[in-house]
Amino acid sequence: MPKPLNLDIAMLPGPLHRASVRHFVSWRQWKKFKDALVAERGAQCATCGKEGVRLHLHEEWAYDTRSTPAVARIVGTNLLCFHCHMCGHIGFLHNVALSGELPNALEDTIRHFCSVNGVRREVFHRRAGAAERDAERLSKLNWVVIANLAPLLIAVFDRPATLREPTLGEKVEFVLRTEAERKRRAVERAKAKVPRIEEKLRSVRARIRALKRATRRTPSKRRKRF
Repeated sequence: MPKPLNLDIAMLPGPLHRASVRHFVSWRQWKKFKDALVAERGAQCATCGKEGVRLHLHEEWAYDTRSTPAVARIVGTNLLCFHCHMCGHIGFLHNVALSGELPNALEDTIRHFCSVNGVRREVFHRRAGAAERDAERLSKLNWVVIANLAPLLIAVFDRPATLREPTLGEKVEFVLRTEAERKRRAVERAKAKVPRIEEKLRSVRARIRALKRATRRTPSKRRKRF
């Protein structure tokens, strides 16, 4: 039987990339929420227990694909160190490493994964492959997101701790576009740019024709014969 992992690999489905609660509140509100969690849980990574490092606020998801559209619920939040956090966003980490922005981040995260779980690199690659296949399958679905914002509202708006069911927006639903819809919109944006590009091309061609005409009209200097 495979050894249970303390730290696993995950990859969000494409349509959920912009579904984070962070995208719907200000940075100051998000930081206040994070500070409240640090005061409540302590300044250490919830997975590996590392202290004295910058902590990232990570949302935990639960998926229900039996309904149409599928339902994604943000069921909790955790404070994680960078490498534990990136294990939950392995696709993003891979892109960042390839871009050269953090060239050693992927390798460092692999070592961190192996250290926390006491496993070899083969386990990381196997789990990363499984996460990628799951994300590809889930990305084809239509999604509705349900986020329980009660803790966030309590931290940000200083509501009493006993108020677990805020009267304003305890659950917020975001109907998300599928990947196909995003691609369609991207095509529409590209088409909208075509007239401007064509106009620039016409302007460039007109300038080239004007330069050619000016060149023809300029009398060439002939050598005098003696």
